[in-house]
Amino acid sequence: MKKKADYFKCNRLIYRLVLLIIFAVFCLSAVSANAEEWYQYEGKGYVVCDEILKRLNSYKSNTVEEAKSCSWDVVASYPGFKEPPWQELDPQKYKDLIFKLLKYRACGVDKYFGKGTCGYTDEGLRKEAERFIKGGGRIQLWRVRLLSWYEISENRPTPPGPQTVIQLRWKRDVQREQKSCPGRPVVDWWKGGLYIVADDLSGPDPRVKPSAASYLEYHTLFYFKGKLHYVSAGNDVLIGIDRDGWAVEFCNIPYK
Repeated sequence: MKKKADYFKCNRLIYRLVLLIIFAVFCLSAVSANAEEWYQYEGKGYVVCDEILKRLNSYKSNTVEEAKSCSWDVVASYPGFKEPPWQELDPQKYKDLIFKLLKYRACGVDKYFGKGTCGYTDEGLRKEAERFIKGGGRIQLWRVRLLSWYEISENRPTPPGPQTVIQLRWKRDVQREQKSCPGRPVVDWWKGGLYIVADDLSGPDPRVKPSAASYLEYHTLFYFKGKLHYVSAGNDVLIGIDRDGWAVEFCNIPYK
């Protein structure tokens, strides 16, 4: 009887161990399933989108904030991305244009051109322009036909010929980036905001509608395999391609 009792005790112990192992595996699976990572909302099957997704998830982040704030370097360092032939302008000589573009950025298109009251003062924005210059900010020029439509929903095509595109780029604190984004590549390319301006560089082009202006403001231009791409990284990674003078997004990678 004692042997039989020991046999049943042993079986019960094995049974409990098996249940414990199954429970542990289930918990690990649940954690893995709920682990936060970058995923493709749109763009599966596009090589550049698939490979950038792999790059993003190859770097482990301790927090959501780290993953999002460090995504720019991971995306911008993708092999094959090349900058357009920007012409560097002297920020001191174009201080007034920098001020106007900062006002345009802060107030929005309609309020900049007098439709409503902007919540920012000219005095404060001129000081911001001074800080931009003293902090190593750059202003770049490229004459290219970027948009074929000022507002595609209103059927407002642009005149033929190139447009005058300005990019403002804020200086990055590389040492801080390296500390807050350990193990990731740090690129020399600075994030920028894009603006279509008058040919004489007197200020923003008033024909550009808010939707187009907003899109340009939050994207940076890269060439990839000879095609111009619009790239944004932060909360989401977004990549658009130039199609007949209008940016069409084909890649959307959020963090979840």
